[in-house]
Order: sequence, then C-alpha cells, then structure tokens
Amino acid sequence: MKTSLESCFPSRAHGGFIAVIDNLELMRTSQNVRMLLDLMRDNVLAQLGIRWILCGAQGVIRSAAATPRLADRLAHPIDIKPIPDALMSEVISRRIDAYKITTNPVIPVGPGGFWYLYDVFNRNLRTALRFAEEFSIYLRGQFGTSHAKSEDLDLLEAWLAENADQFHDTADEWLGEKEWKVFDTLTSYGGTCRPCDDYQDFDYKSSEPMRSPIKALKEANLITYEPDELNKRRKIAAMTATGWLVAYARANYSPPVA
Repeated sequence: MKTSLESCFPSRAHGGFIAVIDNLELMRTSQNVRMLLDLMRDNVLAQLGIRWILCGAQGVIRSAAATPRLADRLAHPIDIKPIPDALMSEVISRRIDAYKITTNPVIPVGPGGFWYLYDVFNRNLRTALRFAEEFSIYLRGQFGTSHAKSEDLDLLEAWLAENADQFHDTADEWLGEKEWKVFDTLTSYGGTCRPCDDYQDFDYKSSEPMRSPIKALKEANLITYEPDELNKRRKIAAMTATGWLVAYARANYSPPVA
C-alpha cells in the first residue's frame, strides 16, 4: 500500500486520499492522544498520498497539536461549534433527504421525534442518533418496514419510557436516598459538576462526604468521574447517556433539562 501511494502521489503537491480519525476523546486524556499521535508521527502521519483529518472533543486535539514534536505534522486546530438547537430539526430533515433511496421512504424517527430524543439526552447528538437507531431496529422488529411512525411520538415515548424504567429499576437496587439526592441535584445543574468546588450546591460542608455517593453513581453507570483536562487536580462528574435516561424516568417521562 505504501508503494502504491507513493507511486500515485510522489509528493504532497500531488494530493492524496483524505482519511479521518474521529472520536479521539474516547482515549480519555490528552496525554493518551499525544502518545498515540507521537507513535504515528513518522509513519502514518508522514505517509505520502494521505491527508489526515483528526477529530476529537474536549480539547484533546488542541493539546496534542501544541507539543513541539507534533507541531510540524498537525495544522492549527479548527474549533467546530455545536449545531444550534434552532437548526437541529432542519439538519435531520436534510439528512433524511440526502440519504433516501426512494421517493417516499419509511421514516421511523422524523425531525420531531429526533428533537425529542435530543432534548431528553441533554442535546447530545451522538446519543440521540444512537437511540434513534435502536428505536428504528425495534420498530422494524415489531411492525416490519411498512410501519411509518415519524410524526407520531406516542410509540417513541412509550418505548423510551420502558427503557428508562428498566435502567431506573436496576439503579434503584444499588442506590439510596443520599445517592439519588446527589443525582437529582446534578441533573438540575445540567449534568456536570466539580465536586471539589461545587459541594455546597449539593448541601455538603466539604467535598469529602460527596465521594461516597459519587462513587456509587459511577458504579451504577449513571455518571463518569474523570480528571478535568484543564486542571488534573480536579475531577468532573458528568452524566452518562444511561444517567440521562434514568433522569427522564425520574422527571415523569419528560426531558429533565429545559
């Protein structure tokens, strides 16, 4: 493959294929990303005939690109802002139009249904797409390909509520009143907090007593608890997709955050 690429594209001026490495934030820390890219620097990233696009949230690419060793391989990062909420339904409509292969395709989750999922999962596009896919698979299994429900939210809401109840009941076996109080407060604050700094908002006199409920919520897969990229001495608690689904159940099956 290297020989073929270098034969077709003998210099960078001759162009090349565009390749994408996405979701680098899943490596958890900027240090892990830097180590990976450092290993790729002199072979993969330097390969003639390939132009790389590296994507990652939470600032991991910016941190990696700032190191002297990678500066000559990576261009200055470009910040991509989230899609504005006001445009989300239009984006989904255009996505449907772009990917349809028939004039009137069956749409399991239309713009309205997708917005509902997007709202439930705190404006997380990836999670909303995942649950839209899972609902589509469920719908096909129950009704086949002829059952279009894109503008009828009743079935989507019922399916989502059933899933939310299952996760909530499982978590309730692990958690008590103290843990649920922290969880509900975290939900009301938008799903993230720094316990070392925000403990008073949770009615604690210090961060130490918060560690036990935070640990329990993490073990129940309702939150993550990871070092802050901007300050390694601090940790951030953040709701997971499962956490938002449980919050949906606890909010009487309505999006928990306006």
